[in-house]
Amino acid sequence: MLGLQALIGSVPLLIAALPQFQEIGPIGTRAWIGASYSTLIGVAFVFWLWFKILELVPVWVAAYSALAVPAVALISGMLILGEPFGWVELLGLFLLANGVSTVLPKPGRVNS
Repeated sequence: MLGLQALIGSVPLLIAALPQFQEIGPIGTRAWIGASYSTLIGVAFVFWLWFKILELVPVWVAAYSALAVPAVALISGMLILGEPFGWVELLGLFLLANGVSTVLPKPGRVNS
């Protein structure tokens, strides 16, 4: 159902983008693969996965796990797209992990 909602919501964006299509020329295979991946994995599958996670763990655990999304995006971009990975990206990952660790509950403590 959520995939259908995303599809319906994308129609106004597609209509707004149509005037730009005349300026970009032919679309290559890599662009179609990227758009398909973004649609199928980045939207439909992830929506489904998010609600499955919410069924399995408490909401606060799922909320903290969402903080890992930038790290996954950074590593995926490096491995799949060949984006650079330098000290700035490493520092970002360190700060992200440090930030997440500051909000996690202490071991043995139960949050209500």
